[in-house]
Amino acid sequence: MATTLAAPSFTSVHGAGLDPLALLTAAMRCEDLEGAASGPQGQVLPFMPINDPCVWTASSWDGRHHEFVYTLTTEDLQELSAATTTFIAASTVTTSPKLDLSTALVHMNKSSFPLPQLGPKLLALADSQLRPEGGGRGFQLLRGLPMDKWTKTEAFVAYMGISAHMGYNFSPQRKDGKMVHHLKALNGGGVQYAESTQSAAMGFHTDAQGDALGLLCLQQAEEGGESSLVSAGAVHNEMLRRGRRDLVELMSAEGIWCRNKDRYQHTMPG
Repeated sequence: MATTLAAPSFTSVHGAGLDPLALLTAAMRCEDLEGAASGPQGQVLPFMPINDPCVWTASSWDGRHHEFVYTLTTEDLQELSAATTTFIAASTVTTSPKLDLSTALVHMNKSSFPLPQLGPKLLALADSQLRPEGGGRGFQLLRGLPMDKWTKTEAFVAYMGISAHMGYNFSPQRKDGKMVHHLKALNGGGVQYAESTQSAAMGFHTDAQGDALGLLCLQQAEEGGESSLVSAGAVHNEMLRRGRRDLVELMSAEGIWCRNKDRYQHTMPG
C-alpha cells in the first residue's frame, strides 16, 4: 500500500497508480441516458437522470487521460519550493518548531503562502473542474512534485499550500478534528485498525467533510495502491435506469446512510 496523505477538505487519487499528487473530489460524466434529463449542477430535478459534465464512467476517459492531468512546470516547482522554504522558516522557532509549524499550517491561506504565478493556475483548475458552478468533471490530477528531493515536512507544507490556493478554507478531514489523515498499512498483530490503515482493498466511499478532498502520494507502493474514482451522478443515473427509485430516495436523504460497524469501529457516533 502506498503511503498517502489525505489532505484537509477545502470548501467552496491517491496511491501508487497515480503520480505524486492527486487533488480530487468525490464529485461526479457518462453517456447521456435516453429520455428526459435534468441539469446542469444546481438544477437537478428529483428522480430524473442528470445530464452534466460531472456524470461519467471509466470508458468516458478512454484516450483522454491528458485532459485531466496538469504537470507542474520547472517554473511552477521553483515557485512552490521557494514558498515552502519561506513558510517553514517563518513558522519555526528553536523553542518548539513542530508546534509553531502546526499552528501556522492550521491558519495557512493564500496570503501566508503566496504563489504569484502558480496560484492563479491552481485556482483556475479548481474553478473550472472542482466547483459545481464551473461545470467541470469533478476531479483533477497534478503531477510532477519532486517527492524524491523533499523531506516529508516539505512535501506536507507544499501540499497544504496547493490546497490553500485551490480552496477557500480548510475543513477537518476526520471527525475528531484532525486536518490530515495518513493512509498507511498498520494492520497486524491482531489489532483492529481503521480501513484506511490496512493493506486490504477499500471499496468506494465518500470521504470529504468539505466540498473537495486532496490526496498526496508520499511513496509509491511495490504493488497495489491504485486509486479509483466513481461519479456519484453516474451512480444516481444507473440506479434510476435499473428502476431503483427507492435507493435514490434513500441515498439523497440527509445524514449518513449506513456504515458497516465491523469495518468502521474507529468512527464516532453520528
